[in-house]
Amino acid sequence: MTLKNIFKCKKEISNFFKENHDYDIIHCNMPNAAFLYFYYAKKYGVNIRIMHSHQDKLSDNKIHAIRNIPLIFLGKLYTTNRMACSKQAGDFLFKNKNFDIIKNAIEAEKFMFNSDTREKIRKQLDIKDEFLIGNIGRLTEQKNQMFLIDIFKEIKKKKKKSKLLIIGNGNLRKEIINKVKKYNLEDDFILIDSTDKVNEYMQAIDVFALPSLYEGLGIVNIEAETSGLHIIVSDTIPKDVEVVKELVDFLSLDVQPEIWAEKILQYSNNYERKNTLRNITESGYNIKQEANNLLKIYKSYVGE
Repeated sequence: MTLKNIFKCKKEISNFFKENHDYDIIHCNMPNAAFLYFYYAKKYGVNIRIMHSHQDKLSDNKIHAIRNIPLIFLGKLYTTNRMACSKQAGDFLFKNKNFDIIKNAIEAEKFMFNSDTREKIRKQLDIKDEFLIGNIGRLTEQKNQMFLIDIFKEIKKKKKKSKLLIIGNGNLRKEIINKVKKYNLEDDFILIDSTDKVNEYMQAIDVFALPSLYEGLGIVNIEAETSGLHIIVSDTIPKDVEVVKELVDFLSLDVQPEIWAEKILQYSNNYERKNTLRNITESGYNIKQEANNLLKIYKSYVGE
């Protein structure tokens, strides 16, 4: 939804709820759009209206952040129930209001380590015995891949046989490529568009790095842990991602890239990929379990 098509969306949303009266619940995962959906949902008799928080910042764009303040305020006026993907995300958006936590669960079995898949993907990427650092996320300021390039530059000084894989699309694509060229890292840098085969690429990676400026959770970290990967993440990320404690290292974004490089290189020797399915499931990140929890919460909202 944009300002250009907001009137078209408004008409379509109004017509939808006008023609469909049998919904008990509307669940909105875009707080800045909730005001529009919830207004018409309430008008046409949808009594349960859930706002869901997925991050602990209004936006990584200052103009969008300012715009979102009144939009989210309006949405809250029509909100009856609140959910969040983590305590940090809920506390940010809802302050002292009660909210339920529904974790951003994954199809855990898909991400479990598979040596055959690892061999197949590394062959596709022309990775032999190189140390492969991975990063998956939108190419935006929030995800901080520009800093990751600085880190990789330091890694190359100490371990020549290293490569960096980034998967994602975004407005900083050109800047990232230019920085890689500036550092003469083109031969050891792999950039892939967003894909639905993230689970397969996880198998090929040796260490996962996510120096995000902020995250509501950072579900890609959970996916990496499910694959048995060591992950190095910024300390701005909620501690909820520490599902398998021995696989997670938090680092400050205030320290130099050399410090990040040293930490990442601690895991540059081959290590046995741990089966973490039990940890993931017990922590609530297995979609099979969390879907049942969501259903129970829905039923409690409508009084069943």
